[in-house]
Amino acid sequence: MVRAGACLLVLAVAYLVTPRWLGGASTVERQRIEADWASVVEAGAVAVTTAGPPWEGSRLERAVEVAEVEGADGLFLAVGDGTTCPLPEGSAGAVGMVGALSPERIAKRSLDELAGLLTLTRRWERGAPNLVALLAAVAIGERVLDVALEREGGQAAVARLEGPDSEGLFRAFCREQLELHSELRAAVEADASGETLELTVLGLKVAGLHEARRLRGLLEDGTSPGGQVVERPGRLLIWRAMWLQRPEDLSNGLFLPLMGHPLGGAATAWRDHLARWGTIAQGD
Repeated sequence: MVRAGACLLVLAVAYLVTPRWLGGASTVERQRIEADWASVVEAGAVAVTTAGPPWEGSRLERAVEVAEVEGADGLFLAVGDGTTCPLPEGSAGAVGMVGALSPERIAKRSLDELAGLLTLTRRWERGAPNLVALLAAVAIGERVLDVALEREGGQAAVARLEGPDSEGLFRAFCREQLELHSELRAAVEADASGETLELTVLGLKVAGLHEARRLRGLLEDGTSPGGQVVERPGRLLIWRAMWLQRPEDLSNGLFLPLMGHPLGGAATAWRDHLARWGTIAQGD
């Protein structure tokens, strides 16, 4: 009994002390993570020029909702020249715009109306809060280009517009990561505090940085330096992550399985979009 008690005591001490020796994060590691995370925050900053009136309750929101019944005339009137109309918000706004602006409806509009819609998609891309919104703007823009470039004077009209920012998709993704980070941090704060909270938040940031680097690689050359979406690990790895509280382990064991999603299709669509606008700028 005495020996068993002594063994249990040793194991308990080892369990409590080991995280201090092997777990946590050094000061240098913490500073590195925070510096890298600052770049995500900076990339996610929204350009002031994208500002417009509120979407909720706007004439454009109403026109999108009734487009299936009343047609797209009201929608194009609400868009105007595209410079001052509200930007679609939320998944409902993004999906609604894509549905209301079918290729058949776009094909019936004047060149001026098409130019106004392209102006809106440029603003929408610059201020997109996430990939869904940005890809919705891209889809609409591609439909408009298909029609406008076939019209007399269409090439010149489109060439006068500002092309997409090459960093647009990455910036939208960073905004998405920041929003997700905020939501997950709020959930963590309900159950953790002090050093545990600080290390867990660092793990959250490491996961966001992993995804940002993965997208960057896909955008640059179609490869992902961070690998594919992380699959949910086994219970042992999850337990070890929670025990040692190392940011990298917390990222891989807890957060990446929640945050990671396929990015290859979005990166390919964006590269094709940029290439098309590059061709337009060259006058080809």
